[in-house]
Amino acid sequence: MPASPPDRPALFVVQYRWPLSRDADVRAAYATHRADVDRLGRDGGLWMIGTLPAVEGWSCAMAVFRSEPAARAFRDEDPLFTAGLATPSPVQSWSPLTFQR
Repeated sequence: MPASPPDRPALFVVQYRWPLSRDADVRAAYATHRADVDRLGRDGGLWMIGTLPAVEGWSCAMAVFRSEPAARAFRDEDPLFTAGLATPSPVQSWSPLTFQR
């Protein structure tokens, strides 16, 4: 598989998780989390976000951003993290590959 073209911009990823036992708390805080996500989407920094399959008692999610500052703002300011409901990863640079046959 070929490498990403050099002119393809890097994206930035924040993965996060919370114990399955806190799912009700996360759902209760979802409206404020969604408002933050919507703001980042309108500003153009957020590319996509979604949950992943639960792993060993943890709910997991991932957010992909077009800029490192937007990813850092999410990690530092999102209500799930500021309330201690979810634990974010460090911001990670990600360079998607283009699949070609």
